[in-house]
Amino acid sequence: ALEEKLESVQIENKTINTRIESIENWLLKKDEDLKDITTRLSTISSRHENVSNPGNKSSFKKKCNECGEVFTRNSDFEKHMEEKHDAKKTFECDVCGKMFL
Repeated sequence: ALEEKLESVQIENKTINTRIESIENWLLKKDEDLKDITTRLSTISSRHENVSNPGNKSSFKKKCNECGEVFTRNSDFEKHMEEKHDAKKTFECDVCGKMFL
């Protein structure tokens, strides 16, 4: 009876080891898939950066918190803030939209 029990445990161990090996292989495959996806995303990101920013110049973007308009130059943003959202200007013309004191 002891020999039969030992044989049964050995068979179970082989089954468990086979399952562990199968899971390890599956994890290795998933790791390879993840590396492939990461490489693809990096390539896509690099292409996007080159298209949206030709010559790889530094890309300045600033969004106005008041109206949501986006600017690519700080000077344009500052001019916008002065002309459109200056706190001193309290009256907006219904016809032209300009702000006046």
